[in-house]
Amino acid sequence: MRKLFMFLFIAVCGLSFCQTKYVKDYNLKIGEVFPPLSLNSPNGKVNLDSYKGKIIVINWWATYCPPCIGEIPGLNKLVQKYKNKPVVFLAIVWDKNNLEEFLKKHRFDYKQLYGDSAAKKILGIYVPRNIIINKSNKILYNELGGETGVNWKVLDKIIDDNLQYKKLNSIIPNKE
Repeated sequence: MRKLFMFLFIAVCGLSFCQTKYVKDYNLKIGEVFPPLSLNSPNGKVNLDSYKGKIIVINWWATYCPPCIGEIPGLNKLVQKYKNKPVVFLAIVWDKNNLEEFLKKHRFDYKQLYGDSAAKKILGIYVPRNIIINKSNKILYNELGGETGVNWKVLDKIIDDNLQYKKLNSIIPNKE
């Protein structure tokens, strides 16, 4: 019995360590340039490079994921708040075969893109994940989301701060 307990303890701790290590060693680091990514959407191919000069907010999600679904209402608030600003909201869905049926039942105002092997390699295996990329294509924010993780107010603050910084830079004269 004691051996079984020790085996289970080591297995659980090992699995926990691997998951924690994977999340900590995540490839997309704050301040680095977001890698090129081109994905299919219901309306054709979308290249993320075409949004340079705008703030890009990415939500990596799955239709079967309760925390993903739980954060959608807050994410929709962001789309409404910034609809006339240089901000693009992209949802990259893990399980594209279920998207059409899901969207019949749930409103999700982000532009929908289909995840593929390239997206999974870049974005990882954990959902939901929220990423904010600035107008220079550098990563401002990259965290796991969900009901108990990041909420839309955190994303809102980062987007707003970045827009205010841009506005402030356009007012201040260049000191060259």
